[in-house]
Amino acid sequence: MLSSIQNRLLGTRLSEFHSGYRLYRTSALRQIPFERNTNDFHFDTEIIIQLVFARKRIVEHPIPTYYGDEICRVNGLRYAKDVVKVSLQASLQKFHLLYDRRFDCAPAKATSGYTSKLEFDSTHSRLFDLVPPGSRVLELGSGSGGLGAVLKREKNCRVVGVDADRGKMTTAYEGFIAADLNRGLPDLRGQPFDFVLALDVLDRLDDPETFLENLRELTAAWPDATLVATTGNVGFILTRLALSLGRFEYARRGILDITHRRLFTFNTLQRAARSAGFVIEKVEGIVPPLPLVFGSSHLGRALMSIARVLVRSWPRLFGFQCLIVARPRPTLHALLSRAYAAAAAAEHRAKAA
Repeated sequence: MLSSIQNRLLGTRLSEFHSGYRLYRTSALRQIPFERNTNDFHFDTEIIIQLVFARKRIVEHPIPTYYGDEICRVNGLRYAKDVVKVSLQASLQKFHLLYDRRFDCAPAKATSGYTSKLEFDSTHSRLFDLVPPGSRVLELGSGSGGLGAVLKREKNCRVVGVDADRGKMTTAYEGFIAADLNRGLPDLRGQPFDFVLALDVLDRLDDPETFLENLRELTAAWPDATLVATTGNVGFILTRLALSLGRFEYARRGILDITHRRLFTFNTLQRAARSAGFVIEKVEGIVPPLPLVFGSSHLGRALMSIARVLVRSWPRLFGFQCLIVARPRPTLHALLSRAYAAAAAAEHRAKAA
């Protein structure tokens, strides 16, 4: 019964988890953090989970079993509880809902690379619909460059990326600027853009408020500049439920991504943008990226339909991410410059008359 439950939770097909008889290569053990495991009887279950997460091959070999006169020291109910609990925790970690360092042993190549979200309702698909063909786009935190490459290829947009490192797909961009956004914006004067994209950027900055103020100073000089920004919603229902259970753990991905330095709700993101001098035109909730977990299965499509309804009805609770569309208010310097220009033009007309 326990093996059946664990197979379902972990996506494995082992015939048996609990013989306690294991054979390992020392090279495999060196690559998993088994020293972090429990000092109790479900230690061997945790090693199996680590091997599964580390993409190590597991082979089952039948052995004879002999029960002698020894006394069993295992409390069966407690052992069953511990085994199911740790398997459930590991299963939730696969979906980035919980995080435990014991099971953070996936190979690096399994967690890197660009994952397209254009095929389902997501920040990428919303951005693709928002940006008109032929737009000049500045993508802050361009990452691998997948979204900008699609905008250039399918909508003929002129895309310039900004990030600390150049992603492999940004080679299709019109331009790329290497810059650490935590140290401020690069010099972009004289290069007006129609759209400035900051997808999951603000929550990775040390001082997003100052960053937004500097961005407003820059974009206020551009005619019809529009900012589109997204962050994770820390008020998401699963984060609230985890917090009610005393768990608030950062993970490799998701709302509590370990690279995040600041956390936002719908209200705090809007307040930060308004305080920096932006006028918010649209606020949307983004559904969780369920297709990345369930694929294009019937279950995945059904859950996406339910999620859309829930996000529309109560975005602050069911929105996985928050998306805002905003425009910069003119700065004092810009207003004074326009006033001086208008006064000079009026004086010139009066002299000419």
